[in-house]
Formats: sequence, C-alpha cells, structure tokens
Amino acid sequence: MANIQRTDPSSISLGRAVRQAQADAAIAKAEVEQLKKAQPSKQSTQDAELAGRTIRAQRRRANQLLADHNTTLDELNAIDPAILSVAQAEQLRLNKNDLLMAQEMSQPQMLQINSPAALQRFENWRNHVAQNPLPIQDFAKNNYAPTQPTPYDKWLERRNSFEGRKHTTQRLAAEQKRSEMMLRFQLNANKAQPSGQQLGVLKDLNNNQSD
Repeated sequence: MANIQRTDPSSISLGRAVRQAQADAAIAKAEVEQLKKAQPSKQSTQDAELAGRTIRAQRRRANQLLADHNTTLDELNAIDPAILSVAQAEQLRLNKNDLLMAQEMSQPQMLQINSPAALQRFENWRNHVAQNPLPIQDFAKNNYAPTQPTPYDKWLERRNSFEGRKHTTQRLAAEQKRSEMMLRFQLNANKAQPSGQQLGVLKDLNNNQSD
C-alpha cells in the first residue's frame, strides 16, 4: 500500500476548524454549568417569593392601620418599622405621638397622695368647706397651696400684724380728730355773731381813715 501524505491545504484548515469548534463547545458548556450553579435553587426561589408576599401583606395591613383613626397604640407598636417606607415610618411615628398625647390629656388630673403639698391643699379645702359649705365644683377656687395665699389672706395678715394694728389705731385716731375739728368748726359757724363783726369779711381800711 502506498503511503499517501495529505498535503491539501483545505484538509489542514478543516482540522483546525474542528478543533476550534470543539474548544468553543467545551467553553460554552463550562459557562452553562457555571450559570446553573449561580442560579438560585427552586427552594430558595420559593422562599424569596413567600417572603415578598409576606412583606407586601404586612405593608397593606400597616397602611390600613395608619389610615384608621380607631387604631390603638398596641396595634401601632406591633407594626415592624423595617418593612415600611420612609414616609410610612414617619406617619407611624406621628400617629404614635398623637395617641400618647390624647391619652395623657384624657387622664384626669388627680392629686398625688404621696405629695405633702397635695395633702395640705386638700386639708385647706376640707377646712374651708367645713366652715363655708360649697358645691364640689368650687374646689379649684378654694384649692390654694400654703405658698400661694390669696390677696385677701395677704391683706388680713398685714392688718393683724403689729404694724398693721398700729397703723389702724393711728388711722382711727386721725379720723376721730378730723371729725372733732369739723364738728367744732360747725359749732363756731352756727354761733350768733356780735353786731358790727362779720366772720370771713375783710375790714375796709379806707372807711376807717375817713371816719
């Protein structure tokens, strides 16, 4: 058998093309395998979809609670701020503040029994009511703390002090003296005047010189 050598250039180019095609196929297969490994598993995809549906449901529920005026503070506290948008989180904060302020304003202002000042104020009111019975709604008008006396209390304290009694005595003495002077003046004015003399009339000096 004769030894035949392939010297045809076309046959050499065909072999190179086959090898190149095989190499490209191997590279493509490796890339496909890598993409398959990078893709999440079916379980991971299902878990992500479930988490997304849960978050969307929680956001819808949060929107309903934020828009409802009857929502309680406990319901607002149950909302997770992490699932909310920036605007929703701010609205949640404002709603909580409004509810806290409303609760504080609705609570009655009760006396603190453990406060000495409050007990003293209650004793003052009870003593006042015992002496001057008043309706219960007048409690605030007579509920004065010891450190906050009324203007009448201040005036009464000044009047009953030593200086106040001294001032009152001097004032009464001055009024008595003034009354006596007025009475004496009226008595003198009512007395019969001697002939030729008139009280309160200036004497005419010219007439005296002519006489």
